[in-house]
Amino acid sequence: MPTIPTEITYGDKLGIRNLLEFQKNPLTFLYKIHQEHGPTVSLRCGPYRMRSLTETAHIEHVLKSNAKNYIKRTPGYSGIRDYLGRGILTHEGGPAWRAQSKNIRPLFHPAHIRDLSPMMLKWVDRYCAELKDHPEKDNINLSKIFRRLTLSILCEAMFHYDNQADIAKVSDDIGIGIQYAFAKIYDPLFWFSARNRQLARNFRAAKKRLREFANKIIEQKSSEDATLPNLLSAKGTDRQLIVDEIITMLQAGHETSATALNAMFFRAFKDKHVLGELEKNSEKLQGEELTDSDCFDYVNQFIWESLRYDPSTWAFDRYTVQNDTFSGLKVKKGELIVISPYVKHRLFGHWEDPNNFNPEANFPNAERKRSKDLMPFSLGPRICPGSTMALMEIRAITAIFLRTFSFECQDLENIGPVPSIVLKLSSDLICRVTPKE
Repeated sequence: MPTIPTEITYGDKLGIRNLLEFQKNPLTFLYKIHQEHGPTVSLRCGPYRMRSLTETAHIEHVLKSNAKNYIKRTPGYSGIRDYLGRGILTHEGGPAWRAQSKNIRPLFHPAHIRDLSPMMLKWVDRYCAELKDHPEKDNINLSKIFRRLTLSILCEAMFHYDNQADIAKVSDDIGIGIQYAFAKIYDPLFWFSARNRQLARNFRAAKKRLREFANKIIEQKSSEDATLPNLLSAKGTDRQLIVDEIITMLQAGHETSATALNAMFFRAFKDKHVLGELEKNSEKLQGEELTDSDCFDYVNQFIWESLRYDPSTWAFDRYTVQNDTFSGLKVKKGELIVISPYVKHRLFGHWEDPNNFNPEANFPNAERKRSKDLMPFSLGPRICPGSTMALMEIRAITAIFLRTFSFECQDLENIGPVPSIVLKLSSDLICRVTPKE
């Protein structure tokens, strides 16, 4: 049974100090209040009445059982909406959203995605071949490679598009969009900063280029390799909405995978035991085993532990439409509900070693990845449709890169996870890469 929470008001009653702490580093703030006050915390955060939840039953109620009462009319999603428009990620529920979901989800059906395994492996091998030709004495930006590789896989899988010059530009523009959206959400003095005003100008230019790219994709409908058939032929779907959906897929479909890979390689590079086990087990994998995200082996143990410890989506927020009562909680209309997988995965749940990165201890068997305490892809009707694709490509990239190259990474002690629209590293991974014999 979920814990019946003690109703508390954390911090100052006006919530000014809470708001300033939250805006400074929301991840640190949420972790601190739950560490001090338990799994359910109520507080005033500036103008918002906020309730942060970590109990599994409470989260399931908000995201699944009564999801229609908890919508995305929040400060966080309003900032993202300026970037992504009305795509499936940001659109409110209701008939329009259900129609969007019906059109999008077949593209990510597990059976269809598993058929893409040879294509994924082709792209990983192609990037490995380019890395082998890179001068060994020169450092490479491994994070940038992950961003472009995952975007290349997505563009061919969803759009049959493989122009690398365009993909490099799109990858950079997506980075600008994420930076802008996060700054708009968490910096109350955004427009008073010259740096932010320049960021806004860069964002407008990047947004224009992304929309031009999306329109270029749409024009391919007339070719033999027409893509997005369900979306493009959907009755009543306007072109602007299709553009928004494509940009949403470009951002959500690859950025979360790229940031997850960054975090995974960062953890592996910092732990020689983990790195050694990964290299040893990667050597054993052949063919479609490289994309088998369902099997139980050390590579998948490592991936699931990484998703627990450093979930790309570090928090969800929802607006309460009507008063609600469940499991001893009384939630009022207008309350902002915050759910942080990052906090839940570390502080609350049935993990043997929750505060440390430990694949063997926390995922001793295949059943643990189905634990209700684990929610890196959210829950309910809004669960990430691309999870199968993400797990397959992450496994292939991790295994092939680590058995093909040795990495010497710089400045690891000064790198760590920081919150943005997704959980990212504080700086890119800069490495010297040496091909293995």
